Amino acid sequence: RNMTFIVARVIQNVLMGLIYGAAMYQIAWSDYYLKTGLLLQFAMFVGLASNALIPSVVMQRNVFYKQSRMAFYSPAVHAVADLVVGFPMACFDTIIFGSIMYFMTDLTLSNHGAHYFIFLALGISFANAMAAMVRCCAYAAPDQSSAFGFAVLVILFSLLFSGGVATYDVIPDDWIWMYWISPIAWALRSLVINEYLSDEYTTGDVCHGMPWSPCVYAANVSGVDVSCTKNGDGCVAYDNDQSYYNARSVAETIG
Repeated sequence: RNMTFIVARVIQNVLMGLIYGAAMYQIAWSDYYLKTGLLLQFAMFVGLASNALIPSVVMQRNVFYKQSRMAFYSPAVHAVADLVVGFPMACFDTIIFGSIMYFMTDLTLSNHGAHYFIFLALGISFANAMAAMVRCCAYAAPDQSSAFGFAVLVILFSLLFSGGVATYDVIPDDWIWMYWISPIAWALRSLVINEYLSDEYTTGDVCHGMPWSPCVYAANVSGVDVSCTKNGDGCVAYDNDQSYYNARSVAETIG
């Protein structure tokens, strides 16, 4: 109902999509570090957009507490209603920003564009997950300022242990549990697998004997240590025991 807020979000999504797209316009398939960074930035953009929910949640929670005490409805019903109400906005942000960025940066369109729709589905799912986490922070904190601080702290630790800032192999063993519970890490792994294990990278002359080809990076960012070489019409990957993996087997192993 807040048209000013919706118009501002439209302008923000379009401008940010154009900025990201222009900064990394038509990235070559071999620039896998740049593409991985772009995918991480996409996840961060749709995730951080949820912070705008904190003021409204803090204002509304007293109403919820009163109605809950009077047994109007259970907390589970309220949580589901929040998810349903926030779903259109998550789709709205992801589709506008994600589509502009996706096509300007030349991400994969293999399998008749199926990976593009998977990309959007992953973005929408992650946006809703982050919105739920932000709402949790807002309900747990005593006031709005504390809620913002709590949410930022949670997002900061999720980012640090996402595999994008510190990769899986350099995270200390005592902190590896943070990698597996980080929502940003799950989103990044999903986006990387969707992009790098598409037919654009796993068929044809794409390995070139590179020690760090895209399929290797996709595996390593997910904690699977493999090497990749060119063999016939596709990539062949081997793990530390020199066990054979074709590109699809690597995808199944990571997934």
